[in-house]
Amino acid sequence: MSARSFVNSLTLLLLSVSLCTSNEAQFQSGGTTAPPTKQDDKSKTGQNSTGTGNGKAQETKDPDTKSKSDKTTDDKSKKVEPKDKTSKDEKSSKDEKSSKDEKSPDKEKSAIRPVGINSPLPENYQPVVFQDGPFEGLEPFGFGYFASAREAVQLRSMIRKEPGVVKDPESTSTLANITGPQQMSFLNTEMPAPDRYQLGPGDKFLLRYSSPTQELKEKKIVVDSTGTIITPVMGTRIIIRGMTLAQAQTAIEKDIRRGLREATVTLTLTELRTISVSIVGEVVAQGNYQLPSVMTLFNALYAAGGPTVNGSMRKIQLRRANGKAVNIDLYAYLLKGDASQDVPLQPGDLILVPLVTKRVAAKGEFARQAVYEMNDTERAQDLLKYAGGAKPTAIVNRAEISSVNAGVERQLVNIDLLGKSEQDNPILKDADVVQLYPVREQIENIVVVDGAVDKPRRYQFRAGMTVADAIEQARGLLPDAYSLRADLYRLNADKTTTLIPVDLSAAIKRDASSNMTLQRQDRIRVYFTKEVTWLDYRTITVEGAVRTPGKLLRMDGMRLSDVLLQAGGLLPEASTDFIFVYRKNSDGSEGKLVKADVNLAMGGSMEHNVLIQDRDTVVVYTKDRAQYVPERTVQLLGSVRSPGTFPKSEGLTLRDLLLLG
Repeated sequence: MSARSFVNSLTLLLLSVSLCTSNEAQFQSGGTTAPPTKQDDKSKTGQNSTGTGNGKAQETKDPDTKSKSDKTTDDKSKKVEPKDKTSKDEKSSKDEKSSKDEKSPDKEKSAIRPVGINSPLPENYQPVVFQDGPFEGLEPFGFGYFASAREAVQLRSMIRKEPGVVKDPESTSTLANITGPQQMSFLNTEMPAPDRYQLGPGDKFLLRYSSPTQELKEKKIVVDSTGTIITPVMGTRIIIRGMTLAQAQTAIEKDIRRGLREATVTLTLTELRTISVSIVGEVVAQGNYQLPSVMTLFNALYAAGGPTVNGSMRKIQLRRANGKAVNIDLYAYLLKGDASQDVPLQPGDLILVPLVTKRVAAKGEFARQAVYEMNDTERAQDLLKYAGGAKPTAIVNRAEISSVNAGVERQLVNIDLLGKSEQDNPILKDADVVQLYPVREQIENIVVVDGAVDKPRRYQFRAGMTVADAIEQARGLLPDAYSLRADLYRLNADKTTTLIPVDLSAAIKRDASSNMTLQRQDRIRVYFTKEVTWLDYRTITVEGAVRTPGKLLRMDGMRLSDVLLQAGGLLPEASTDFIFVYRKNSDGSEGKLVKADVNLAMGGSMEHNVLIQDRDTVVVYTKDRAQYVPERTVQLLGSVRSPGTFPKSEGLTLRDLLLLG
């Protein structure tokens, strides 16, 4: 494994910490990683805020610091004991209620999630955003990268200060060997070393050696303060300071083979030495840290919780013990992956994070909206690169810069962000806001075809496009389309509409006088025949002695026999002599009465099997209604027991009638 790949893997390992889930309540009471609200800004004016006129975004600088009043309160709370069981229960109930209130989602303030910051954010992470000023609603770029680190620092502080907090080994193991203020163990740290790691005082490793005549033996070796070790077998003092592990193994094997022929040596590094590094300035947890010797500047910043909301990410100073200083720009590391900015640390290093001096906001149609720290000579197009470029919907040649002429007035400047002139690429000032506006959502290069076409919708407008072209794009007319006329609706300059009639049949044949040239936003309306032409009621009514009386759909060529068949046929009591067909005039008044013989109609007589018209009413009478049948009854009156009227049955005699009476 190379040194660079090891450092990168170590960084990823450190970044994988996510501690917010299991300790949410503790964080709310002991830390400030949650985004501040406007009420917090008003009530906590004494906390850190940007000193550059960029609005307010709050972030606690050192979670190890605790006010005297808080300590006094803690001392008092330890001395006060509950008097009885009831008071304990009441206190427990209140604590549970308070905890629920703190975790209630209704009380959480929604925040803007940062875009494009490729860091492992905690599950419930809410970015710290500016609550007022020109940067309102935006997060400082790169600040979310250290979200997990800030929570890790808070958890370590909680573990030290709160005896009741149980350490979660899964969530803290990657940072367990980093010691900070008030937690220095001055112990070496167990972790793997890269291939190019240079050995030095304090390193510990395990030496295994054997030969054909010597069984395997092990010996633990510690590099002394002079960088030397004493080898087994020969007892030679060898200087290995500055060697890699492989080089040291070769040197030791060579020495052992002087006394043990064909010896095989394996050297395994068990513990790395620690180095002392100071981290000061605008960081979450300042102080002196004991770190593994393979740690880099970025690892150290991460261990300290990263810069505060007011800390610079582009002017970080690494001061060596020999007086040399290195300036670090984290933007090159975060945006370009420039690993040269992630400098390996040395004993006695001091990392200084100064206050940020110039911030500029990228707002609107940028790929990544955020507040960016800018150097003194950087220009508008540099900001465009930091923000990931412009979205396709951005009007780049009409960018807007909201700026302040210090002590004089506010200014608004319009520039072309892709322009090549110096005027279009000005040097930005502190608190500038560069905004890109989107193009209108309305699509301009279209024509619309509606109505009786196969695919009514909008289509791309092309120069020289005609009515016939648009109908062809819509896959032609439907069979029931009205081809004599279509309407063309055209927008005027003042957004009013002009109606232009089109001879559609001629236009489709590409007649020059009818096949008009279209313009953007034109709309062609093709009518259905039923929309412009009167189509008679296509129904008839069947009444009387049929099986299924009611309304039927009239079809072309339908005759009386067809109607009777669709009505289920005649009932047994239906009259077969004749049927009446009542007709309507075109104005809805009663029309002609047609009489037809059922037998002749069913037999195929065209005279009686009449052609049915719209709104006809076919009435089939019963035999009783169709012809007169004399009443077949007899009356018995006088001196009989039951005088009255009796049905006259066939063969009825006077004797029978008297018997009935």
